[in-house]
Amino acid sequence: MYRDLSPFKCFGEAWQFLLYRPGLAYGATILYLLIMTVGGFIPFFSLIAGPPMIAGFVLLSLNLAGRREANLEDLFQGFREFGRSLGAYFLLTLGCLAACLPTVIGVFYLVFSVARDTEPNLPAVFGVVGLTLLNLLVVYFFSLRWIFVLHVVMDEPDLDVMDCFRRSYYITRGNQWNLVGMTVIMFVALMGLYMFLGMMFVIADPFLLVGTFVFLAAFWPAAMAFAMIAVSRAYLWLKGFHPRPVPAMPPAPTQPLPTSAPIPQ
Repeated sequence: MYRDLSPFKCFGEAWQFLLYRPGLAYGATILYLLIMTVGGFIPFFSLIAGPPMIAGFVLLSLNLAGRREANLEDLFQGFREFGRSLGAYFLLTLGCLAACLPTVIGVFYLVFSVARDTEPNLPAVFGVVGLTLLNLLVVYFFSLRWIFVLHVVMDEPDLDVMDCFRRSYYITRGNQWNLVGMTVIMFVALMGLYMFLGMMFVIADPFLLVGTFVFLAAFWPAAMAFAMIAVSRAYLWLKGFHPRPVPAMPPAPTQPLPTSAPIPQ
């Protein structure tokens, strides 16, 4: 089993796979975002149909990352695993909420203590803030052990929901810091994009604002597809599955083929 996960290698391979099927990756991501956005206005869509759609998007990213040949139908295959995807999604959500309870309690304590005292106890305030941040960091660090739960749901249909959690926990063993590196790099890149957009709004030039919205509409689906392929590539290697190699782009012909030449297969 592969245990030496390189974030930069995953990003490099994800970029090559994205370039190999850019139309499918970009178009399917736009379709996914449109369905999830419109579905948000439909009662109970996010609770019932949202998790299978997310699972289908995960399967699409797995196949784009080399598991097998990808196609647009992968985006809707999560409904074939409706019960397992729904159960895994709700367990992940409930687990994160339960783990963040100390943070919620700390925030309520901080709000009530400041509202009650005209002179708040600064050591207590800093203590609550510090413990809250520590709790969030611990939750983030350990949640990386279950980052691949939906990947396992779609990749191994014979496993039940709890086995999917165990499998994700097992294959991430020893690579938490590598996964931290991957997520931090993506977070920093996202924050850089938001800072750029904020600068455009501060300038408030109409042409720049229009250009910024056009850039965001074009860039965001590509960035989302790239991130999902990178995470799926990491999953395949950590699992020990040998994905097909990074596809080589066909070289451009140096001269035109004669008209009598057979069509290359």
